Amino acid sequence: MDLLLIHNRTEQTILEKSLAYLGILDHAVVRPHLPHGVWRNTYKIPAALHFAETSTSEFVFCIDADDSVLIGDPRKALELLEDSGGDILFSTTGHGDYDLMPDIGFRFLAEAETAGWGASHDIHLNAGVYVARRRVLVEFLRAATRYVSANEPMWSEYRRAMKAHPLDLPPFPFACGSEQNIFRFIYPAFSASVRLDYNRRLAYR
Repeated sequence: MDLLLIHNRTEQTILEKSLAYLGILDHAVVRPHLPHGVWRNTYKIPAALHFAETSTSEFVFCIDADDSVLIGDPRKALELLEDSGGDILFSTTGHGDYDLMPDIGFRFLAEAETAGWGASHDIHLNAGVYVARRRVLVEFLRAATRYVSANEPMWSEYRRAMKAHPLDLPPFPFACGSEQNIFRFIYPAFSASVRLDYNRRLAYR
């Protein structure tokens, strides 16, 4: 399994410090090419895709480097993926924000209800932590990369522009600056392979 971190920091991140503390040195750090030297979360998508396409490992475990801490054996993620019955397992969050795709929001609510987690707060796909079978992840990331642009604004800027002059922007979620929203948008097309960690065993927020 490849343990993947994607960031543009020059210093050691919180996650890297936790990995060093645990003695886990076998991990990959990918620093995306930044067209204008400005970070966008969506830049993680093509970076992850290139990594997954060139990896020879069967599985990829991707964790946000800036705000995550690993507290145990990363191989536990493979057990959780197997237990889920899917090919990609995403962590979950209570953060919804479906103003621009309400149908997707209703779908996540309905699926959580069906799975017996309707009363839970953390039922939404969180892009910060996921473990996946590499070949399926490649397909997922290829679909997501279609919505990434080199010149896109940050998500907060995109939302303001969408409310002020939506006709001047390409259809959502193209160039929206948020990889989480892109992942949520394409989720229905991959729902047969994607699972959500409702009980927060993969990651706790």
